Amino acid sequence: MRAQSSLPTDIPHSIALRLHERTERCIKTDQESAGLVAAVASSILAAMIIAALYFGREIFVPVALAILLTFVLAPAVQALQHIRVPRRVAVVGVVLCAFACRHVEKLQFLHVMFGDRPALPPPEIFYQRMLAADPEEAAEKAEQFLKESSLASYYDQVALPGLRLAQNDADRGALHADLQAKLRDSVHEFIADLANIDEEEDDVVPTTDAEAATAVDRTKEEANIKRMPVLKREDLARGWDGQHPVLCVAGRSMLDEAAALVMAHLGTTHAIPARSEPSEALANTNIVQLQPDGVQIICLIHMGDEAPSRTHFAIRRLRRRMPKARIVLCCWLDRVDDEAAERRRIEARADLAGSSQAVRWQSS
Repeated sequence: MRAQSSLPTDIPHSIALRLHERTERCIKTDQESAGLVAAVASSILAAMIIAALYFGREIFVPVALAILLTFVLAPAVQALQHIRVPRRVAVVGVVLCAFACRHVEKLQFLHVMFGDRPALPPPEIFYQRMLAADPEEAAEKAEQFLKESSLASYYDQVALPGLRLAQNDADRGALHADLQAKLRDSVHEFIADLANIDEEEDDVVPTTDAEAATAVDRTKEEANIKRMPVLKREDLARGWDGQHPVLCVAGRSMLDEAAALVMAHLGTTHAIPARSEPSEALANTNIVQLQPDGVQIICLIHMGDEAPSRTHFAIRRLRRRMPKARIVLCCWLDRVDDEAAERRRIEARADLAGSSQAVRWQSS
């Protein structure tokens, strides 16, 4: 209801009307002010609740998970009680089975649901971030990974398998040229963000990042790659003291270019200066522009299947341009092991071959 103002009857009608309108405006303003104050108070209260949940997540999250687990595990406890298992024994048995799910492959989804473990393997996460043009987030996770492991391990067990997934998508036509270029550029930015990594630090600092810790655990299970030494200039043999003694050349695709960038960065980080070149550099019209001065090793990198004849002729051109350099055929396919890579080396007439970049660097 509108508030009625009582006005004396002896006041002229025009003045009384103005007083009435002013009174209504004041009442309306008071109502709007009250609404604004209520909205501000609600916003402040919501912000306080969110802040309390954020800063108290170390307490609230376990409590919430405990309550959720209570509802999830209660039917199993009741089922055991129905077959005359004591309640305490049933509770302990069900809880132990729940924790054992982490080590049973078919039940690991429960560990993902109720733990902080990422749902996707590290290579898939790396691939998605590169495809989404988010190299900063990937670099941040890589730095957490490097607190406990080596750059060679990260590249060999996370980055390169991620590029293999991209190559698989490209082979079946799901990753067109524009997306491949986007991924290559993301890898370039990712490497630039990791440019100041110090591999000389031997201190292992446990990471607090759940995703990075999962990647470290999985790489320890899948491979035992020793930390590569960081050389000094005086440790290098004669001829290796040039500006770029290692040349990494992409075999054909833009994904090969991304892998060449990774390889060159690993060598440079360990004081073996390396540079990368795109696949266009292998053309007859472009190979004369490659600078041969000081090059000791050429790494020809393939992420996908390549015709032996194409690889053979590429190596022939490289030998003509740099006859003193040794040529390493890097076959980083899913289905190629060291034995298969050796057969490809013989067909292409390369000097060395390998299916793992970390192992190849250490043997070189």
